Amino acid sequence: MRNLKWLLIIMVIAVLILPAVQASLKVKIKAQKANVRGTPDVSSLVVREVSAGMVFDVIEKSGLWYKVQLPAAGVNPAQKGYIHESMVTEMGEKISAPPMSQKQSKKSIKTRRAKINEFKRFSLRGSYFMGFTTETVASTYTPTLYQEQASFVTSYEARKGNTIDASLAYKFSPALGVEIGGAMASRDVAATINASVPHPLLFDAPRQVSGSQGYELTETDLYLNLLYTFKMSSFGIDLFAGPCFIMAKTTLVTQYQVTDSAYPYTQVNVAFGSTVVNKNVLGFNAGIAAGYYFGNTVGLVLSARFIGAKVKFDTASDVPGIDYKLGGLQTGVGLKIKF
Repeated sequence: MRNLKWLLIIMVIAVLILPAVQASLKVKIKAQKANVRGTPDVSSLVVREVSAGMVFDVIEKSGLWYKVQLPAAGVNPAQKGYIHESMVTEMGEKISAPPMSQKQSKKSIKTRRAKINEFKRFSLRGSYFMGFTTETVASTYTPTLYQEQASFVTSYEARKGNTIDASLAYKFSPALGVEIGGAMASRDVAATINASVPHPLLFDAPRQVSGSQGYELTETDLYLNLLYTFKMSSFGIDLFAGPCFIMAKTTLVTQYQVTDSAYPYTQVNVAFGSTVVNKNVLGFNAGIAAGYYFGNTVGLVLSARFIGAKVKFDTASDVPGIDYKLGGLQTGVGLKIKF
């Protein structure tokens, strides 16, 4: 008796729930054209012809047939009919996730926006720069020799140079970032020595002698730049500026040795000694770089920059040192990789 009671309760619940479940079921016509019939039989009367994409509520399913509710359309009244399962796709109600809170919704929107606006924060750049700056400076040494004043003048012509440069950049945003890098530059220096040496026996009868020597001026630059980027489709323009620490090295003439010829001393020989001198100085670096990017990773970059610094190379002898302007205007080409 108790089992019968529970069976009746289950049947009542099923009767109440089943229509709701069935009512939630829909079918979508997948055939180009499909017939809706009066009974679940292929030979029964066609009550309406429907097209692909139309959706109908399912009243019940009987074997291979769906009983659907047809809405009123034109001259056709609302009515019920049967359609074969081969003509339709079921569209049952899907269990939806619980509604998001306002906070979760904002977070989701921010996440989607972040993906849309995603940019690469790091980049590596390698470049070759050609310098345009030339400079000529001179060191004049005037010791007293044979009771007269001698003159030793060495002119240093620092010619245009070449620079190999590499840097690593980090972007705080698509527009703003920082760049740290280093460069090695080399410039040829032509040293020309002109000497006027007094005669050991004759007053006001100086003897002239000259010579030349090739040296090198090298720079190792370390810089920290602030970057501002303008992005235009496949093109990008970087403006940059910041301090630059320069370690410079060159060779200076630091000693002159005079040797007189035999009597009557009309000829004189001057030998000169040289020393490698190092000097560190703080300067600045600023410029512009325009790049064309193949996709979002690799770009070809053309750059122009100016490095400004002035250094005084001193000697450990009585021969005076010289002042050089380092860096100067440079243009270059390079490759940039974003990651």
